[in-house]
Amino acid sequence: MTVLTNDKKEIGTNLKSNTPILSTEYLFAERISEFQIDTLSNHIDVQLRGLSKNGKWLNNKGYTLRYDAENQKVLWSERVNYQLEDIEQFEGITLKTKAGKTFCIDNDTGKELWEVKNSILFVDRTKKIALGYRSASSNKDLEILEGINLRNGNILWERYITREYGWDDVYRIDESNLLIVAGGMHTLNINDGTGWDYYTKTGKKDYTSSAVGTGIGIVAGLLTGTYAASTGHNLVRDVRSNIIEDSLNIYFASKEHFAKLDKKGSVKWQIKLPDDRTSKSQIFKMEEELLIVNKGFAYMGDRKLDIGMPFIGSFDSETGQQKYLIEVGKKKDDNINGMNLDGNNLLLLFPNRISKFDIENGQIIKSVPFSEMSFGRLNNFVGEHVFTEKNSKYISLPKTDLAKHYVLTNKNKILVLDSKLKPENEIETREVYLYYLEWKDYNFIARENSSIIIDGKGHKIADIMVNRNSRLIGNKLYTVADKSLFIIDLNQILDVKQ
Repeated sequence: MTVLTNDKKEIGTNLKSNTPILSTEYLFAERISEFQIDTLSNHIDVQLRGLSKNGKWLNNKGYTLRYDAENQKVLWSERVNYQLEDIEQFEGITLKTKAGKTFCIDNDTGKELWEVKNSILFVDRTKKIALGYRSASSNKDLEILEGINLRNGNILWERYITREYGWDDVYRIDESNLLIVAGGMHTLNINDGTGWDYYTKTGKKDYTSSAVGTGIGIVAGLLTGTYAASTGHNLVRDVRSNIIEDSLNIYFASKEHFAKLDKKGSVKWQIKLPDDRTSKSQIFKMEEELLIVNKGFAYMGDRKLDIGMPFIGSFDSETGQQKYLIEVGKKKDDNINGMNLDGNNLLLLFPNRISKFDIENGQIIKSVPFSEMSFGRLNNFVGEHVFTEKNSKYISLPKTDLAKHYVLTNKNKILVLDSKLKPENEIETREVYLYYLEWKDYNFIARENSSIIIDGKGHKIADIMVNRNSRLIGNKLYTVADKSLFIIDLNQILDVKQ
């Protein structure tokens, strides 16, 4: 398989020096679906996967190859059925997942070095330790999590951590310890498997619906966040809140409870929630109060489902005593799509209205309707990652006027609302930029398939033809366009720094 190289491909302009920004281009035989860089060896793992004739769907089959960029040669390539298998690279270690097994691949030859009957769900790249559950063919308890030494495939430790409701999230506490959200919360020392457990329901089994695909192996875990499918039957997942913590405590809401734990996993209080109404939720702390916003939806696979009923609640953070719990939805599919704090008030964004509530007592202050025919469905409040141009500078849109509110609709428009929530303007989404990375004192913002590099004061200093899926590794930016992989040395813009 041939790879063509062009080490002087112009891809942008340094606007301060008015000089071209050059890249190294690697042109492959097929569309690049995914790539990974092994910085230790300067090798590139590339997944080649074309599109259907109508351009809407990914082909099921393609190729994975490993390319030696320094010596400009393909080390090995392999045909892959992406519905059944996948290959991932982790800082010098390459893993292939197929049919409930994980194989370690020799980087230079593509030959299999060892295998385990285990689908890897999480990899610690530094410690070279992976986490995964045994496959059904292993005749072992399917709820036993294993720590695997990626250097030789040996099992380092075993521990029971349920996957009945799937893994919803993984947080890193420090270099050795993780906090796993899976049927509750579990701390885990990745070296020896030790840690504490707090069990609670974070999903619901659905024994009546038809099967839904959940993805496979490493890609399903590390790219989508759905780290592990449940064992059998369909699963309504993500019936839980975010995790918040202070110096001493952890707070978490599930399908059945709102709880406060200390950092050793001991329950300090646990309040029962109405589990016929709970769904995906968000919690936050304001001084001594804990607020919960129950959104009225959850997920089956990646499909959004109407679950429970939207409500808001307030609890004393010290004792857990409930101050109020009030339903705010008008019907079952009346989801909360966004929320914002407005002084001592809470703004909730529903598909067809924005309602303001008094945080002190939970009572509604006002509700402003929005005609779906005129405005479209309201999707969310616009975050600070959305940028716009103002007075020859690029600035976060919400910061252009702090008295206003900005709402995204399903008509690809941003509504500009005054302090009374009345519409006063509309912005097309194609007119704004999305912030996606920071390098040194520079920010990168993208619109469609091009980016602008701005300095800390919002001044534009460079244009480059890359999208917001570009990756930064060290001082180099990596981006893909169809069959080409471009590598840009960002030191080319350093001479513009004031």
